[in-house]
Amino acid sequence: MTEPTTPPQHFEALRDFANDLLSHSGLQGPTFLWDRSIHDDAQSDDAEREDIPVAPPEEAKQTIDAPIRWYLRAMDSLSPTPQADGTDGINRTDMPTFYYSTGALSGVEAVVGNALMSTRWCDAAGNLATALITTSSFLGSIADREGEGLAYLKRLIDETRIYFDSVAQHADPVTGGQALSSIVSAACQDDFRFNPVQMVQLISCSLPFAQWDDTRVFVYDAIDRAQATMASVERDIRSNDKDDPAGNLMMDSEGNLVDVSAGGIREQFDMSMLMLRHDVLRMCREDEQADRMLSEHSDIEPMADAYATQLIRRGQWRQLRDFAGRVLADDPYQQMALIPPQLAPDEWHTILDLAQYELAHGQ
Repeated sequence: MTEPTTPPQHFEALRDFANDLLSHSGLQGPTFLWDRSIHDDAQSDDAEREDIPVAPPEEAKQTIDAPIRWYLRAMDSLSPTPQADGTDGINRTDMPTFYYSTGALSGVEAVVGNALMSTRWCDAAGNLATALITTSSFLGSIADREGEGLAYLKRLIDETRIYFDSVAQHADPVTGGQALSSIVSAACQDDFRFNPVQMVQLISCSLPFAQWDDTRVFVYDAIDRAQATMASVERDIRSNDKDDPAGNLMMDSEGNLVDVSAGGIREQFDMSMLMLRHDVLRMCREDEQADRMLSEHSDIEPMADAYATQLIRRGQWRQLRDFAGRVLADDPYQQMALIPPQLAPDEWHTILDLAQYELAHGQ
């Protein structure tokens, strides 16, 4: 047995990290999309929620759209000449950088704030879906060079996920299923279809429903709808590739053309969906299956890291030694995604050292 080179203080920090990672999930293993703070924040918000009406759908849409139209008209006024395609307005390449302080998303804020404080779950979910779709579409038409628009969309997704923990906890199954369907529909259309990470984050609104037998079916239905949507996106992109090789070039926030390939989108989607499926198993208390999934996907960095932390937390040093050896044999240069570099300076070699150290000292 090789003498470990990593000093023992690193090992203690690694053990602390493994235990801390578990505390974030509040379950019997680490999670990727779920976090215990979602439930904690939902409980805190529940104290403020009331049975109050939300804006009717048409009024909500008008409230959302008005400031956005004002902002886009202001941008268009900066370009008095038509673009090459004959349309009026300014090219996004020449558009000034978007800042949240412009107030373009103030209508979204108002509608979302109203929805989040209401226990009329279906009506609120419909308005949240409209806000998400419109915000995502708006970001596709502005120059978000500083990322302020994207940061707001991420916050809106997080707020929606917190809200749906409350929906799962308090709504009757029929109402909960209808409310969730609105968000899943939003995730499976327009710009979200081409952003698999955000799409799956929205689909993860279904995770709290996995805790109970009578609502678990909602989770699997959401996953099936996402899978069907991604298959449709792939077909559309591949068909477009044949007709127009440059047709999948999209402009990013800086005005650069980016190739949106079917393979790239599918890879991101499959990775995100795998993590969602893992978290579903955790929420269902199917921990052995979840651990098996982590072990079987040792070539995927976050999943390998998560399994290592499970073995560290349990003190299963022989299994950790064998697992780290397998990872290194498959790819000696596999990096770590979850474990910070200061805790594992030699990455998987550090993990192997930890296992050997504990075995050598009779642990």
